[in-house]
Amino acid sequence: NHYRQFLLPQNWLKNFYPQPSLITAPTLVLWGKEDSFLSQKLTEGLDKLIAAPFWLKVIPECGHWIQQEVPHTVNRELLDFLRK
Repeated sequence: NHYRQFLLPQNWLKNFYPQPSLITAPTLVLWGKEDSFLSQKLTEGLDKLIAAPFWLKVIPECGHWIQQEVPHTVNRELLDFLRK
């Protein structure tokens, strides 16, 4: 069921949660540029939902399962983020 929600129109979340609470913790989003399951368009507007430092890192030549496809890159990005 969790994955079925991604098959809904992309604006379903806006109708379900019209005013989400802002995220107040520093946030890192890692996204695989070649993700064929979730469109990178889903990252548009994330910065408006986060009232804290926010970083979006798009990992080239990587799909949906970035932690398995490029674990060293993910670990490096996480360590860099945690050092900030």
